[in-house]
Amino acid sequence: MYFSSPRQFVQVAAVAAVAAVAAERISPQKAADLIAAHKAILIDVRAPSAWAKTKVAAPAALLSFHDFEAVLIGGWKPALGAAEGKLVIIQCDDVTPCDKIIGMIKAIGLECVCAGKPQDWIKAGLPTRDSQAMHSG
Repeated sequence: MYFSSPRQFVQVAAVAAVAAVAAERISPQKAADLIAAHKAILIDVRAPSAWAKTKVAAPAALLSFHDFEAVLIGGWKPALGAAEGKLVIIQCDDVTPCDKIIGMIKAIGLECVCAGKPQDWIKAGLPTRDSQAMHSG
């Protein structure tokens, strides 16, 4: 899709990690509106153990940051391929990985922002599901 080899991915990821800056944030409601209008996709990048502890946003693809960072991007390819021409919205519990992965996604040519923590989505009363209901969106 975007990378001809894992080496190319690692090179882009390294540049993005160095260049990572605080990512733009949007509200969970704004994220939900963009997703409903088919202008964005949502990815929950927490670890699988975190998904199991809470409900997750109903439209979220569950793709671990650790898999992306470790170049285990096979599961990420369909989600990122579906994101062409759309905004990629990330949910994460920790700002540092969120900013880092947003930098990495931007480095491959996609627009990407953060919608805060999944708990913010839940507090906003937006639709949720169990993590087992749809593992990778």
